[in-house]
Amino acid sequence: MAANGALSDNTLAAIPGSGPFGRPKLRKDAARAYNALHIYSMQRWGVSMALNEGDVGRAYRSVARQRLAKQRYGKNAAVPGTSNHGLGINVDLESRQQRWVIDQVGHDFGFSKKWSDAQWEWWHITFKPGDYARVGNVTRRGRRSPMLRRGTHGKAVGNLQWHLRRHGFTDLPRKGEPGRGQFGEKTERAVRKFQRQTGLTVDGVVGLRTWRALRR
Repeated sequence: MAANGALSDNTLAAIPGSGPFGRPKLRKDAARAYNALHIYSMQRWGVSMALNEGDVGRAYRSVARQRLAKQRYGKNAAVPGTSNHGLGINVDLESRQQRWVIDQVGHDFGFSKKWSDAQWEWWHITFKPGDYARVGNVTRRGRRSPMLRRGTHGKAVGNLQWHLRRHGFTDLPRKGEPGRGQFGEKTERAVRKFQRQTGLTVDGVVGLRTWRALRR
């Protein structure tokens, strides 16, 4: 196993963001989970989980960058060669909005403050390896089960309206009629009623669970 801060490039993968050394990176399993979390957050809330690295880095840190962090932050930074950043399993968030996303669904993707090694730092979030079903659901969702909410439009919304009509919401437009493919107030109202009827979270957002129920 590679030493802390000395991971090889083929064990790392990029996550959303940028910086003077390129895009931030995490260990491959953590990166896959974080990328899925970013997609989910963007689709559901429009919140980006991208990180602007800076010279110290908000994700994986080599030993050299850990030394720079120690010089800059003193006792608030880990001893070089011992940081979770050097294992490629830690991110330092940029905003409270990103932290809000972590608090809502982060544990479903393996990222949680509960298992962070620095509880006093709200931004410091650690990944715990595991088999997280939601990671696979997001990466497989693609065109077949896109996250839909009010304001979206296109063929996927038309497909949603077709399924809702099949479940009794016959006031929604048919193919070729005005409003077809538009996720407006009437479609959202139907989605919420359907979610209520089927025991789902009533939020008006069509995610994987709502799609599954619609296709039954």
